[in-house]
Amino acid sequence: MRKAVLYGLAVVCVCLVFALNGPSAQRTATGGVSGGTPATRTVGFVGVTTETFTTGVGALVASRACSTAHPLTRLCEWADVFRSIPPPALDTDVLVAQNYEVNPGTTCITPDGGLKCKPGALLPAACCGTLATNQLASITLSPSDPQYFASCTTSFVFTATALGATGAGIPGIPLFFEFSTSGSVTGTFSPSSGITDANGEVSTMLTLDTTCVVLCSGGRQCTGLIRARDQGGLILSNEVQLIGQVP
Repeated sequence: MRKAVLYGLAVVCVCLVFALNGPSAQRTATGGVSGGTPATRTVGFVGVTTETFTTGVGALVASRACSTAHPLTRLCEWADVFRSIPPPALDTDVLVAQNYEVNPGTTCITPDGGLKCKPGALLPAACCGTLATNQLASITLSPSDPQYFASCTTSFVFTATALGATGAGIPGIPLFFEFSTSGSVTGTFSPSSGITDANGEVSTMLTLDTTCVVLCSGGRQCTGLIRARDQGGLILSNEVQLIGQVP
């Protein structure tokens, strides 16, 4: 009887050693980049949803909303957010999962990483995805030449491309679209961010805001600059100028 107990304990110890030393499928993965060496990938914060939820909503419900807002993402565990490099800048309390293996229930964290969120508030879900690391060298935004418009209902399609050191497109990189200055032209990007596809590309449609009618009509020239950036805002694309003169 004593030998059986000791044998059982030995088996458990061996299993624990393998479990602790093995890579986590949730947090690390490997993937190849065409024409290059395999890239190490980690799970990190990508963005938040526009849809909001109360704490306690099912994790799969929030993960589906993440997948819609930011393709190839899921609801973050709180640990995913804290492990993200660079640390994400949060504007509000966000919904997160506690731990998918032990307790998949949802909870929330505050912008500074605290746990005392506003009771009963509707929260956006924090979305995490698999990110390629140490690969991104530059971002290009096209079309790159100035874009002219004579109507405030004009829309524009832009494509951002994540490039490695060799100039090849990199898949799996989150890119974000934004106005780089506080010019007179503003608008909404749809989507405002995305994960690069197999060619390293993400596309968006820019729709001008209704303020265009006031600021640009009557022959007044109005301008704005847009760009794409990486998740941490460390790598910026070329800037594209929007120039309007609406009759």
